[in-house]
Formats: sequence, structure tokens, C-alpha cells
Amino acid sequence: MTVQRSARFDTDLERQFRWYLLETDLDAVHAVALATRFAEAVDAALEFLRLSPEIGRRRFRTYPDLAGTRSWKVAKPFHRFIIFYRIDSESSSPNACWKATADWRGEGKAALRQLNP
Repeated sequence: MTVQRSARFDTDLERQFRWYLLETDLDAVHAVALATRFAEAVDAALEFLRLSPEIGRRRFRTYPDLAGTRSWKVAKPFHRFIIFYRIDSESSSPNACWKATADWRGEGKAALRQLNP
């Protein structure tokens, strides 16, 4: 099974990585270390999903256009971030990585609809 990251997924990761670098009150060394730990945690989650793609929770069952979307949390201490992805016979396709806040539910469904065929 391969992982095919969407442009939206990469944009989400880059935005969060840059936030750790530029928006925290950490000195540069600690900010880089934190951003790197985040990227490594996401990479580890993607590798886990590559090996066990069906483990993720099925989402949005009542929305036919989002059928097949699954989710998986990034490991602690970044467990507020959720990877949304779909699987087919050959690949796992992460579509987004969002912070789990109350407002992602409505906004997230609309964004996922744009990403899913």
C-alpha cells in the first residue's frame, strides 16, 4: 500500500509547521525542535496507516459524497490533529490534517467534499 498525499494535506502540514516556527514564543532552537517533532509524528502516523489502512475510524456515514473517508489521530503530544484519508485497493490518500476543534466539523465536511472525487 502506498500513501499519496494531497496538495491540501501538504498545505495543512506546512501551515502548522510554520506556525510552530513563527508564532510560538519559543526561541528558534526549541521552535525548530517542536516543528520537527510534529513533522515526525505525522510521518509516523502516515507510515502506520500505510501498514494498517483500515484501522482509521470511518467518518461521515450520513454524507454519501464523503463515504469512505476515515480518520486517525496523530500521536501525543500532537493528538489534537486528525488526518482524514481515503483508501482504495492500491493506496491510502491523506486529504487533510486539521486540529480537532469544534469548528472543523462543518467547515471540514465542505473542504473534504472539494477534495473527494
